[in-house]
Amino acid sequence: MASFQARLAEKMKVFRSPGSLLVALMFVIGCGGMRDPSIVYTKSIDPNVVNGVAYDKASIAVDGVSTVVVPANAVVERHRADATCDITMRKELAVFGHPPERITISDARRNMGCAYRREGNVIYLATFGEFETDGHGARSIGLAISAPDDIVVEKRNGLSGGGSQANDYFSSSEESDAGKEGATQWKKLRCVPVPHPKP
Repeated sequence: MASFQARLAEKMKVFRSPGSLLVALMFVIGCGGMRDPSIVYTKSIDPNVVNGVAYDKASIAVDGVSTVVVPANAVVERHRADATCDITMRKELAVFGHPPERITISDARRNMGCAYRREGNVIYLATFGEFETDGHGARSIGLAISAPDDIVVEKRNGLSGGGSQANDYFSSSEESDAGKEGATQWKKLRCVPVPHPKP
């Protein structure tokens, strides 16, 4: 029977060529060696869970709009730049159970976001993809909205959290939203990652 050292040497031959070393390096990087600058990773109790907070940003034109209705828990700031509302999203995954499949903040952020609906000169903003389980964690979104100072901003319940008006329509990035948007008039805001705030 071959010795342990001989068996180990045989297995290590695969790493001796430059090409194999590159593949091995890419594997290590893909397993977490490179960190996403838009994410702050947080603790979890299960190896299947990668908790964290991801930051995304979106904008919506508000030409001809007199009022923007936003979730009651949104943070609102004012600006004089142009007829645009800038929306920063703080998307958090905080799961404390033991799920049977891997769940990460990188995957979760794609199923969370902000939607809008326009009725005349009023625009409504609502989050989607949030949920909370009894003692096992949650997905949540915090909105920071920068709006022109000549537009009325009204805060209203029912536009965020598990009871958000948009939550049922855009809960999965793999679903087709075309028919749903036509029926409900809710449309997703396209968002892009932004670097997380420095502590």
